[in-house]
Amino acid sequence: MKHYKLIIPLLLLFQLSAKAQNFFGLLNNGNHIVSAGSNANPSLNANTDYLYAFEEREGSFQRFGIITQANFPIFSQQGFDFDFRIGAGALIVFSNQFKALTGVTWNFSRTADLNGRYYHSGFKIDFLPGYYGNKWAFAPHLALNYQPFIHIKHSDYAKNAFKDLYPNNNGKYTSPQDGWFSQNNLTLQTGIGVAYFQAKWHLNLIAGFQHQPNKLGLIALPDIGILPFYGGLNFGYSIADK
Repeated sequence: MKHYKLIIPLLLLFQLSAKAQNFFGLLNNGNHIVSAGSNANPSLNANTDYLYAFEEREGSFQRFGIITQANFPIFSQQGFDFDFRIGAGALIVFSNQFKALTGVTWNFSRTADLNGRYYHSGFKIDFLPGYYGNKWAFAPHLALNYQPFIHIKHSDYAKNAFKDLYPNNNGKYTSPQDGWFSQNNLTLQTGIGVAYFQAKWHLNLIAGFQHQPNKLGLIALPDIGILPFYGGLNFGYSIADK
């Protein structure tokens, strides 16, 4: 749909960032791995993950797992914001200690501000190819986050402030419209992932740069774009007996 239906809300939503999933639990023993941590991209969030990891197998796809994650902003502008994700990840072996963690997740999230309440949905792909030793892992982090669906419910403030969008009567709408819309909200991330792991636990850090190549927000109004940094720190523990 046309961007003019969203004008102010879209400018604010370009500040949305891509949350990080903790696929490093695939390096631990056991089937049930839980983790908790925080991430900043650029807003500060608390997150918790549950990963069900299948048994190791021979071949290139050494391990496979199903992951769920919940993110909660430390500071919400209006109401109770959240981000829920579900997906799958794999540990791929290329040769000896050269491996890759990769995964794809789908999310449903809520944010709110002075202009209204928004629900978002989309997917994210993570890829971490690099060195995976006996205790340490070092890998570049490459990620793509795409949020094509958004539901907007404008506040009374936004409806009153922007009730006359087209004074010359050339527009289809005379005020901000509520409902589901499509958008071009793409975020690219590149950084580094580092993990220290034992059989039952791991500690990992991911940090790097992110960019939103959207025409509206970075070209039309460059100062509206998101900050170019992201990062996350997580501790994971396998609750299995072995």
